[in-house]
This record gives sequence, C-alpha cells and structure tokens, in this order.
Amino acid sequence: MPNVIRMIPDGDPVTGLTPGKFAGPALDQEPVEARHNFFEAPRDNVVKVRAAVYEGSAYSEKVEDYPYDEIMFITSGVATITNEDGTVEEFGPGECVFMPMGFNGIWKQSDNLRKFAMLAHRG
Repeated sequence: MPNVIRMIPDGDPVTGLTPGKFAGPALDQEPVEARHNFFEAPRDNVVKVRAAVYEGSAYSEKVEDYPYDEIMFITSGVATITNEDGTVEEFGPGECVFMPMGFNGIWKQSDNLRKFAMLAHRG
C-alpha cells in the first residue's frame, strides 16, 4: 500500500526542481520551466496519473484539444485563461482551477508561476 506524499513547493528535498522542456508552441517567448513529479503511475492500463509541482516563466500559448484532465493549485503568479467562447478567467495564489481534457483556449502567465498539479491522461 503506498504512503501519502507531501508535495512541497521546492520539489524534491534533495534535488529540487528539474529543468523541463516546454511542449509549446508559445504565442510569444518560450518559458523557462522546472518541475518535479512526486507521483506517476498507470491506472487500469489505460489512464496515467501524475502529481507534480511546476514553475515557469512568463509566456502565453494557444491550447488546442488539451490532452489531460488537470487540477491546478496556484501558489505564486497569475494564470489568465481565455476560454474558447472568449470569456477570461484569472487565477492567482491560493486559487484552484480544473482544466478538462479537450479544452481549447489561451493560457497566459505574465510573470513566473508556480503550481501544484494532478494530471490524468490516456495512454
């Protein structure tokens, strides 16, 4: 039986956050990213689940057919999300947002952003 996992903002207590590669394309500058996956495992041989902390610099991107169901808890910075219908939502420190698989819109972070996230996807 697995133990509960303390997800700390700085990632692994020994190694910290690991530089990541942005999957883009960005609409403006490409962000500098770092993350640490606290947990990753297949579920039912169909769905894969990941729990992580992520940090990235300012950028924006057009999101098309988002491949995950993702719940995010913002710890620093602000994410501005423009939905496909044009409505705009801002999420900042202490706020939680769920982005469903298949989402289409714009993601923008105008400064560094850090979040805890849990993602689930097929495959």
